[in-house]
Amino acid sequence: MRVAVLVDTPNITKSVCRKHGETRRADYRKVLQLASELGTVVCAKALVNDGLPQHQIVKLHNVGLTVVRSHSFDCDETLVAWAVRIHCQVDCFLLCSGDKHFRSLMQLLQSVGRKVVVCAVNGSCNANLKARSNHYIEMPVVCRRSLTGPALLAGAGLAGGC
Repeated sequence: MRVAVLVDTPNITKSVCRKHGETRRADYRKVLQLASELGTVVCAKALVNDGLPQHQIVKLHNVGLTVVRSHSFDCDETLVAWAVRIHCQVDCFLLCSGDKHFRSLMQLLQSVGRKVVVCAVNGSCNANLKARSNHYIEMPVVCRRSLTGPALLAGAGLAGGC
């Protein structure tokens, strides 16, 4: 199965901080690993709002994500445009966002036979988006000071801390 990963980085960043605190961040390496378990990753894009500092863009690039700037206040429309643009090249979308605005996109993609796996933060994911997805994955998180090793915190298993 050909898989595309689309990350709504503003949504995921805010959701992770809200639930887990400022010392945690999304573990995009683990997200890409989970995507590869679904099939062959043919596209992995991190959508970012304009104004994101260059060092953050470098971090996203270093984990294997292609950074796409929104050139606007919000990257939602850019994410939708990329999904529509590449839908013929993939069988499954791993949508990293809990944003309710993506319900229509998910419905559209599923209507043309694409699977949609939602990867988001429990408590910050729209209930309908989660319920109607083909599968749901809790966003894995890590400590900000360490991106590998024992600091890995997989979703709800946050015991131990940083």
